[in-house]
Amino acid sequence: MNAPTPARPRVRAVMLAVVAAAALACSSKYASDVTTGPALSGRALSTAAPGGPTYFEFQVDKQVTSVPGGAVPRYPSILRSAGVEGDVVAMFVVDSSGLAEPSSLKVTQSTHQLFTDAVRTALPGMRFSPAQVHGQRVKQLVKLPFSFRVEGSDSSTVPAAAVNSAPGPNEVLTLPLVTITVPRPVRGAKAP
Repeated sequence: MNAPTPARPRVRAVMLAVVAAAALACSSKYASDVTTGPALSGRALSTAAPGGPTYFEFQVDKQVTSVPGGAVPRYPSILRSAGVEGDVVAMFVVDSSGLAEPSSLKVTQSTHQLFTDAVRTALPGMRFSPAQVHGQRVKQLVKLPFSFRVEGSDSSTVPAAAVNSAPGPNEVLTLPLVTITVPRPVRGAKAP
């Protein structure tokens, strides 16, 4: 004699199928965020941003490099006249044309707000050679340390964040330290 199959296992199977379909739909929503290929692995920062995804150091074939002749932060005159030195470590995106995206600026270390303001003001005028993936120019997240020094000072500190450490899974390219050095102020003279 065949007994009728209870409805509960069928309901469970239908519910499981609905949950699986929902999970599949959610995973496909985020699949566009993942950049894969022979030279790439991991996630790009943002595929929704105009101009394509932003890449980490380990995802590009050619790294961003600084181009000479671009803007350099001006030493804040009030800090210069007081002989105040300091450091700023900035992270930002360099776009595929070699320009820094000012809206992406994040200061991770700063010894004074006026130094931060000097970096923020100079950023749009800085020039870079953009990163490349498979011969195509792409956006890349970079870290750039700045050191504001008075000529002849005893200070020789470099920001701790400017020193490269072992690469991590989301390593950010650290560009060479930019040092802004000014002559020691003469007591009683006004700074330019």
